[in-house]
Amino acid sequence: MSRDPEIRPAESAEALQEAMAEGFGFDWTADHVTHLARTLELERTRCVFDGAQMVGTCGAHSLRLTVPGGSLPTGGTTFITVRATHRRQGLLRAMMRAHLDDVREREEPLAVLWASESGIYGRFGYGSAALAYRGRIERAHGAFARPVEAAGQLRQIDVEEARKLLPPIYERVLPERPGHIARSEAWWESHLADPVWERDGASKFRYVLYEEAGEPRGFLQYRIQTRWHDSGVPNHILSVVELQSVDAVARAALWRYALDVDLVGTVIAWNLPADDSLPWLLADARRYRPSWRDGLWLRLMDVPVALEGRRWETEGRIVFALRDELCPWNEGTWELEAGPDGARCCPSQAEPELRLGAEELGTVYLGGDRFAALAGAGRIEGSTDAIRRADRLFRWHCAPWCPEVF
Repeated sequence: MSRDPEIRPAESAEALQEAMAEGFGFDWTADHVTHLARTLELERTRCVFDGAQMVGTCGAHSLRLTVPGGSLPTGGTTFITVRATHRRQGLLRAMMRAHLDDVREREEPLAVLWASESGIYGRFGYGSAALAYRGRIERAHGAFARPVEAAGQLRQIDVEEARKLLPPIYERVLPERPGHIARSEAWWESHLADPVWERDGASKFRYVLYEEAGEPRGFLQYRIQTRWHDSGVPNHILSVVELQSVDAVARAALWRYALDVDLVGTVIAWNLPADDSLPWLLADARRYRPSWRDGLWLRLMDVPVALEGRRWETEGRIVFALRDELCPWNEGTWELEAGPDGARCCPSQAEPELRLGAEELGTVYLGGDRFAALAGAGRIEGSTDAIRRADRLFRWHCAPWCPEVF
């Protein structure tokens, strides 16, 4: 850099967008800026300037994240870029330092992000806390093992009805699934916005509602990409954008709809929970082709507040030593005593039963990954007994899942 870097908020969405376009390597238009500005919090951006030029970007969202049995204020990290001319100069670390300090000042006990590259954020104490499963099934093999016995009805709705009917369904689902993010009106506008540049040649959003006795109990948001074989046989792709339901019956009915749309050859969903019911609904589950990738990454900013802010299905006590170079106030030995009635987490002078880093604690926090798997990879140290007790304590009855990419 030609001078010492200066870190300050972006002055406008247009300036931020221009720098992000350089960092991500593609051009964005005025429509992109409008879309970005719906949820943008300029005052929370922490950007690096080399003179007048913005050479690094780091944005943040003020979120509320569902954790096991509750929810907590959370700093959402986003828009991370560094210009190619300024790589390997410590700019990312400087922006992350400024961002995490801001999260702490706002008393947000958690920070989360979606990573464009999965090898980056472990060094900043983020752990892969919720997986995103991709599911693919050919419509010809979409028969169910048992008929769907649903008392309700399905109906297609337009985007105006979706604005009214989808949020209440989501609000019912929100507290049940760790990893979900509360959606403000601005977030819903962003979620339902349907710019052409996001379609990748597919149709606009389509919506299907499942109702029982006039009560909405689930929805499917999807697109269709038209494809035809040379022989003229239709082979369209139905892409599931989001499927939410308040119960298993509604979910099965919506999956049945997705697998019955005429002219469709393949149904694809790129982001499903790890415990989705679809493979168990199918008569021939081998035809279902799942794959997974990292989804939501999470780090604890305030260890006692974060651990006392979630709930626990079983009783247990564990003493652990935590390494956290970037947030040294978290380092040390902690005693966690937890159960269905709550938890207490405080510094301890006792001998630690487990030793782990901030990344590993972020990975297990939502209940989706196991201490045993991390210990087997050499990432957590402790006795077999301590590992098993920690697994029983942290486990939650459903897999964490974040349907919101930000």
